[in-house]
Amino acid sequence: TFYEVSKGVTPIVEGNQTNPHIWLSPKEALTMAKNINEALQKSFPNDKDYFEKNYQTLKTTLETLDKEYTETLSQTKHKTFIVYHSAFDYLARDYGLKQEALVGSDEEAEVSPARMTEIINLIKSENIKYIFTEPLTSPKPIQTIAKETGVQVLPLSTIEGLTKEDIKKKGDYISLMKQNLENLKKGLE
Repeated sequence: TFYEVSKGVTPIVEGNQTNPHIWLSPKEALTMAKNINEALQKSFPNDKDYFEKNYQTLKTTLETLDKEYTETLSQTKHKTFIVYHSAFDYLARDYGLKQEALVGSDEEAEVSPARMTEIINLIKSENIKYIFTEPLTSPKPIQTIAKETGVQVLPLSTIEGLTKEDIKKKGDYISLMKQNLENLKKGLE
């Protein structure tokens, strides 16, 4: 059986593709958690109480995380942040930020020289001090921009492709999202 965990999320569409990175916004993660809980209860009715208890715990944690994002990001000096690919569209939309990506939602796409120039000009015109790199993407364009403009580079996790070893070293969804928030706070100061 197939369940749509993104039901209730207003999709962000780029060209003819829907951006899939909804989990990178705690607000949207709340919607996903609710949908997953409902699907599990429907599929395994004998375990309904178990799923509901776990969902309520997760819901409380995600609501706290959402509140932290709302309070922290509403107070940042800058609202524009630069990343390699547009994985953070939902986060930007939900928390009043503007994401500028070198490429669209395809992290394997090549960065055009024209886009590099646009980003460099944006950094200079808006006095941006930090740009963000992501795992699973080429660091070279970000490093080139940093060298050209003098900005510092901070990581943002897309929480994709994590192995069990990564989770042991770097943490789970909540801890990685808290680290993302700390880096956004610093990068948007």
